[in-house]
Amino acid sequence: MSSTPSWALGKGQAFVARRTLGIPAWVLLTQIFIGLGWSRAAVEKIIDGSWWGGSGITTFLAEQSSLTLGWYQPVVDHIVRPNVAVFAIVVVCSQLLAAASLLSGRLVGYGLLLGMFMNVNFLAAGSVNPSAFYLLSQGALALWLAEQAEYGTLVPRVLSVIAVLGYVIGVMSLPYIGTLHPAEVMKDPGIMVALAGALTVIGCDLAHRRVTDGDGLPILTWFTRSAGAPEG
Repeated sequence: MSSTPSWALGKGQAFVARRTLGIPAWVLLTQIFIGLGWSRAAVEKIIDGSWWGGSGITTFLAEQSSLTLGWYQPVVDHIVRPNVAVFAIVVVCSQLLAAASLLSGRLVGYGLLLGMFMNVNFLAAGSVNPSAFYLLSQGALALWLAEQAEYGTLVPRVLSVIAVLGYVIGVMSLPYIGTLHPAEVMKDPGIMVALAGALTVIGCDLAHRRVTDGDGLPILTWFTRSAGAPEG
């Protein structure tokens, strides 16, 4: 006979039902996988005594210095390095919040945005693995969420803003592509950020078409019309 109180079983079953109801299996499994990943990363830092003084971030930046994208270097030099102790706390708190969101199923959109923001910064600093793969997985979840939302005008506007940011960051990263060799491209932050920017624009455009009954992103429509406009 189980010693677990019936009220606890009832609450547990209710949580599982609420957490899984109406969510495709691939979405749920990806959310849990990424949530556990953020939890692992946070716990690793929490139990590392050297992290809290900022030496963990300092070491990370030193190891990635040769791979840091040129446009991101001023952020490292003028914002991160002078405030490593503050960023040590911010990174752990951000990872815990992203993990809690994805594992609980609450405020998932905010958790995804927070996670993707961290991954873009890690990528720009030169850390491709696993940031690129987390970014792709979270982007897919965010696009799925956008397509399910009661959007009105908010979701299309958010998709447009994210697409423009992806385009700008991708274009800025093109000059810093270091290799096109098949064996090395997965380690090159320049090409991975540029690719992430291109996929962001494509994904946002497809999601925008779904939530607006076929209308593409305004910025892409403008480019298309400009390119096809006859010379006066």
